Amino acid sequence: MSAGMEVEYLKKCIGTPLAEGCAAAAVAAPSDPVEYLGLWLLQYVKNHSIESDLDEEKKAELEKLAAKLAAEEEAKKQQEEAEKAKWASVEQLENYHFDAYVMFDEAAAAIASNTVASGCYIACLEDPLVPEPDVGDESDVEGPAEGEEEADEGEAAEPEEGDGAGGEGGAGTGPIKYDYRRKILNYVAANKGHEYMLEKSLLRVPKEYGEDEEPEEVEEGAPPPTVNQGVTFDLVDQDLNLLDVPNVMYKDGVHFHNEFPNVGGYLAQAVKMSTNELRMLVCADTLLRGNGCGKPFTPKCKDYVAAVARKVSAALDHVDANRMKIVETGLAKKCIEELELDLNPPPL
Repeated sequence: MSAGMEVEYLKKCIGTPLAEGCAAAAVAAPSDPVEYLGLWLLQYVKNHSIESDLDEEKKAELEKLAAKLAAEEEAKKQQEEAEKAKWASVEQLENYHFDAYVMFDEAAAAIASNTVASGCYIACLEDPLVPEPDVGDESDVEGPAEGEEEADEGEAAEPEEGDGAGGEGGAGTGPIKYDYRRKILNYVAANKGHEYMLEKSLLRVPKEYGEDEEPEEVEEGAPPPTVNQGVTFDLVDQDLNLLDVPNVMYKDGVHFHNEFPNVGGYLAQAVKMSTNELRMLVCADTLLRGNGCGKPFTPKCKDYVAAVARKVSAALDHVDANRMKIVETGLAKKCIEELELDLNPPPL
């Protein structure tokens, strides 16, 4: 190694600490400057090692903080995407108006996937098709609480004339009043794992009187007195938009299958058409015996269920409008005539 290279090496490696040590010795003016300088250099090495360790620790902390911030940013991004997908699933429901049952299945699946609900099932209002069965015949299948009350898809109640109905030849000016007193609930859709709800119905059971009891007087044309299975009929009979039971265990009148109580929240959301006709109910639960969390529905979950109900209502309105258009244009009659002509061509 040449002399020039040796000088450069010394400058680079020990020049700074040696210069600082000599300066410190000059300031301190110790009796033994050589010993002082040696001790100062040893302390310098220790300090330098500590500073290097601190730098490494600080660097590691900064890297850890950067990774945490990146993970939080990624989680926030995923949450935003999940939120968009959650509400996109609501918007897509209206696209299934061509098949109501597909739409109902998609609605139930969306609620079960995007809320705390473990079970979601959709019930239609309809008239009983046959004499009501014996209520004592309980199902052997485990089911949710009263929210698991049951039936087949039904049609809306028959409207009555409003208070402002006109006389002979006149048109009614009041709002349409719908009579649901004879309606039962039929479950027509359910999320995965709750398909057994499709075999169940929620009925209005004729009221039984004891030997010493007098039957209630009933107005002409009114249905006989009944006892409702569960509290879901409260939403129907009291014209409510939402029935929210935080815990079915403490709610009077809740209908439990097989007389076995359960724990958890229950929600029923009305699906009303643009005419204010109650067409069906969107029901959901968090029942523990149905693998739910047992907790009440949060405000965000209720808002989501309400949004699903509005989309289902809009889709059904679209279906009704198309049916009306077909009737008004005579398209259905024309198609039937053409079909009959094809099946029964005139003689030549």
